[in-house]
Amino acid sequence: MATAMLTFASAVQAQDDVVFDFDASGAELFGLPGESSQDSHDGDITADATATINGVSITVSAKEEGKTNDNRIWASSPKLRMYSGTLTVSATQTIRTITFEAHNTNFNLTTETGTLDGRTWTGEAQQVVFACSKNTQIKKITVSFQESTPGPDPDPEPYTFVGDGTEANPYTAADAIYLAVNNKYTADKVYIKGTVFNVATDDAGINRYHSINYYISDSGQETTPSFEIYQGLYFNGADFTTENKVLAGDEVVVLGTITYYANASQPETTKGAVLVRLVRNGEEIKPEVEPEPTGHGFELADPLSVEEAVDLTQELEAGAVSAHAYYIKGRVSQIDEVSTSFGNATYYISDDGTTAGQLEVYRGYYLDGEKFTAEDQLQLGDEVVVCGRLQNYQGTTPEVATGSRIAMINGQVSAITTVSATQQQGQAWNLSGQRVGADYRGLVVVGGRKQLRK
Repeated sequence: MATAMLTFASAVQAQDDVVFDFDASGAELFGLPGESSQDSHDGDITADATATINGVSITVSAKEEGKTNDNRIWASSPKLRMYSGTLTVSATQTIRTITFEAHNTNFNLTTETGTLDGRTWTGEAQQVVFACSKNTQIKKITVSFQESTPGPDPDPEPYTFVGDGTEANPYTAADAIYLAVNNKYTADKVYIKGTVFNVATDDAGINRYHSINYYISDSGQETTPSFEIYQGLYFNGADFTTENKVLAGDEVVVLGTITYYANASQPETTKGAVLVRLVRNGEEIKPEVEPEPTGHGFELADPLSVEEAVDLTQELEAGAVSAHAYYIKGRVSQIDEVSTSFGNATYYISDDGTTAGQLEVYRGYYLDGEKFTAEDQLQLGDEVVVCGRLQNYQGTTPEVATGSRIAMINGQVSAITTVSATQQQGQAWNLSGQRVGADYRGLVVVGGRKQLRK
């Protein structure tokens, strides 16, 4: 394997960044005979394995005792996959930044050295040890010895907003970029308008995630930075089924929360922004009404048991996600994490509240998709009805895929409290507080009471 030589301007100058590209040459870097797959264990790390480039080393330990999966180099991206143990970065010079290019959701490293913010570590150390708590998938690791790039300007130049984030006067793409870059994130959902200049998700991604990533600007031309609608949903929060439902040149209005993804220097909406308006070639596109499945498992009043849900996941191909969301009733049997930082929780449910036959709920949200704000919102033994898609994770783990919501907890369902009495008279609202028309199907609030439209 050819290794690029680094040069030094002087003895005191910090060396250049060192990049470990595990997707390109993970097995070679660790000296493994090959990559692991469903049919091979060549990439399994059964003893500490070290990759070294230009004096910088990354050591991945073997799995922890009692754990099932070996850490390994897998055959598909992201190729470095860890499930337990440690990842240690060492150098002879002072490391200032370590950047991980990793899976969007499967990243579960922690460290007691420096600061790990998202997928970027900053500090001053010659060795940093990261502990892996569960499934972590990494494409690349970049080790830097330079001072980290300054963040957003704490005292930006005055800016005049065009919009105010309401439905009547949405933020422009430039407004949204300003808010994101200057750490003025929106805690509540706001309306944002712009013209699409790039759609980044193809049909394969839509089949997997049921959403699309696309970019908007005020002019319809690419800007730097750009504004991304990350894993956006269709009208009324429906899934995207094909990529041609949003095209470059479309004028759109979306409803979502604004944030800044620091690892990619990307202003964006958080996952799940909803398309509200779509104009193509001067003609407004109206939302398509697709009938929702009904019957056992598709209604809050008639949920699946955990045993039934587990059986359904086993009928899916490895890694596949069900086409529709199901309601599943069970008792909380194990809680891995309730994250108030990300607002989601990873926990397990079973029919009897024990760990036997349990189903993992991976990074799910609270009632009606609201974020968790306190760790005690979920307790062992709570009776819940979860609404989400089923996934046969890696062909071995039945789970409710990321993005699910609790539809009922201990008999409690959420209520709409943000709709005024005058708005309620004769009008219908969905559970996100958006006004909907007569053709909307699903749970709605009319006159302060919930109704199910079929």
